[in-house]
Amino acid sequence: MTRNELKRFKALEEELLSTKEKLEEAIKGKDSWYKDYKEVKKTLDSIHGALDALPDAPPRKISKDCTSYNEVELSVESRLFAWIANVAFGEKSPSRSVKED
Repeated sequence: MTRNELKRFKALEEELLSTKEKLEEAIKGKDSWYKDYKEVKKTLDSIHGALDALPDAPPRKISKDCTSYNEVELSVESRLFAWIANVAFGEKSPSRSVKED
């Protein structure tokens, strides 16, 4: 092996190691992101579950038309704000069902 070939081989070896390190960092980042995603999803699902238990809460999914093909999932915030508005201004408000003396 000539000197130039040896230098080229060493340079390629260093580049390979550098690329391997970058790949390992990217995999760790992906795994960390996915773990965080699963935790956030679990939290959102539990909040949706709590909203499902509220009386007259909006459904998780609504249909844009008469088919279930065009369903849109409402965010937690949208469902909560809609429920609050319904309670505050709606006819089925708990505070309005209480009879005042």
